[in-house]
Amino acid sequence: MLHFRGKDIQCIYRHIKTLEWWDTERKNFALYPSRVSNDELLRGVYKQLLQEFNDALQMALAVVNEVDYLLSWNYAHMANPNVQRGLETFNHKRGLKVPLLVTPESIPQRRLGEF
Repeated sequence: MLHFRGKDIQCIYRHIKTLEWWDTERKNFALYPSRVSNDELLRGVYKQLLQEFNDALQMALAVVNEVDYLLSWNYAHMANPNVQRGLETFNHKRGLKVPLLVTPESIPQRRLGEF
């Protein structure tokens, strides 16, 4: 369930894309929702310093638990090529698995034959 209901067009679009992914694709994945993210959504308050810490924590948990994908709309700190490249470099040096940082738009979709 989505708790955050933004008022701008980008938030509405993301809400729709998330619901679409949730309805059509979630059954193809083992989901491990982050309590950190859920707490942020319930509070509806996103403090920058806390956000950056939470993003790092979520990435660390994804690495330690060897998840395949880390799903987020956070382009600033997570779902972007620069962060992906940095995470790959860091993890490969340490022999750690690298999750793919994705959005509901970019995660492979079974209904489209992408995996």
